[in-house]
Amino acid sequence: MSISFDMVVVAMRTSAFEFQEMVAFVATELGNKVEVLSASRAPTSAPIRKGPVKILSFRKRSLVEGKNIVICHNLMFPSQLYYCHHVTRTKVVQASLIGTDNSVIHGVAICHINTTLWASEHPAFAALDIPHGAKACHWNTQHNLIWIKQTNEVPNVKQL
Repeated sequence: MSISFDMVVVAMRTSAFEFQEMVAFVATELGNKVEVLSASRAPTSAPIRKGPVKILSFRKRSLVEGKNIVICHNLMFPSQLYYCHHVTRTKVVQASLIGTDNSVIHGVAICHINTTLWASEHPAFAALDIPHGAKACHWNTQHNLIWIKQTNEVPNVKQL
């Protein structure tokens, strides 16, 4: 995984200064025309009845693979604290999923296109049951923020 060394930890409380610090970092990495994506309607606990989910819609959000993405991870401190970094060799997709209980989740996934630079013992390989170097995709939690460069193009939304 290739991550820039321009990393920043941003505290988001009620002060505008901390929020502006995150926005300034994103603007430095992506410019001023950006969108922020996050999962929504995710369950707060594991479902009682587990079963398959159905994909309602799917939308590719990073139109140029491997560029123009900043991820801010919620660090779960008492105040909103985010660890933000620019990630390359990735793509972003959004999907709406419906569970067996008819609940709908709007998710955001990150796909790391090439994992050859990752350590061969990285836990993602075992968790996803994939070989070293393969594409690794994962859903983001509801409190992560995925920033993408805004484009004039309207991405295709596939209804499934």
